[in-house]
Amino acid sequence: MVRKAIVALFIDGEMNQILKDYKTPLVPLFSLRYGKVKFAENFSEFNKDPRLRKLFNLLKEDFAKIETDIATVSVERTNMEDFWTISSRNLVLPPVVDRATVKQFFDSLVIGSAQPSGQDLLAETNNEWRLWMLSWIKREDFELLTKHQLEQPCVSFKKAFEEWESVPKEPDPSSEQNELLNSPEYVGAHLDDRFTRFIRLGGQIHYIAKKTRVPRNAIVRAGPSQFQDQTSGQGSEFHAAHIIRVGDISAEIGESYCTFLKKFAGHTQIVPRYANLGIGQDIDKIQSQYLPKLLEVDFDELSEDDDAIIEEIRDEYLSALSKRINREEPESNTSIALSLAYEKIRAWSVDDLYEKVARNVARIREKCER
Repeated sequence: MVRKAIVALFIDGEMNQILKDYKTPLVPLFSLRYGKVKFAENFSEFNKDPRLRKLFNLLKEDFAKIETDIATVSVERTNMEDFWTISSRNLVLPPVVDRATVKQFFDSLVIGSAQPSGQDLLAETNNEWRLWMLSWIKREDFELLTKHQLEQPCVSFKKAFEEWESVPKEPDPSSEQNELLNSPEYVGAHLDDRFTRFIRLGGQIHYIAKKTRVPRNAIVRAGPSQFQDQTSGQGSEFHAAHIIRVGDISAEIGESYCTFLKKFAGHTQIVPRYANLGIGQDIDKIQSQYLPKLLEVDFDELSEDDDAIIEEIRDEYLSALSKRINREEPESNTSIALSLAYEKIRAWSVDDLYEKVARNVARIREKCER
């Protein structure tokens, strides 16, 4: 369904709801520039998600069949409706299977036509128990055992198993949560948040400076994080990682704005250790280095210089991710997570980032100016 919907989008301009449902994992597949959507350049070089790579290869075959080059096909951004601004709950694509794989599966499939009856299985189990007993009991002693004594180990085992089976089993929530936190899709989304939330901070400070007449560079300063909304509580393998790294926030802007910024700056996400160290430390340095430049952006009257600053920050994120990707094993979880983040951040256009900032400023008015 996803594959057919993508072909229909680029050939007929039809936007299917399923593409919105899987927006999060699909974003790295596309590139938005100057109002047109194309397939991302060098996709196979940077993206390590096996399902997305499989989908891309199948799409190349689909477009080749209709004599269309996947590298040149495009669609207007407006055809994709609100695809670029929404979020989807589905973090991974459904399994992508081609006809050849299905044929291979059924060609090699062997189906059993029978299985032992309960009595046959019990007899086989009893026989195995006797062989085990013979391994440590002398044969002359073994031959003195009664039928009841010979069957007792199997009977006791069967009873214990039935008792265990009758107790309802609850899934281990910690293991399920850890599996989610370790998933490349989750870590990729976290690193993407570290980019978009940093840009949103610039818009917030620009707005608050206008309302309070406090200079932007006096509202917040670069430095170690001063606020934190949670701890990981999951040992050394998981960290409560800050999304943005800023230091002191000026009280001159008033209590409501100050509280809002402190909550925003103190927001953390629980992530695997490697996402907070390594690439996380790289992003800390980028945010500290570029905070003064970000505070120069006029989010009301956009200029080419403002666009250039946003693009420069984005390029720094991409450069840091690219260097880390090149150090990892190609199919490792870390490599896939970093590649997903790379594609997500690369897909952000300046216009879409400004839209995100505008929605965030509306939230400030709602929270602080009632």
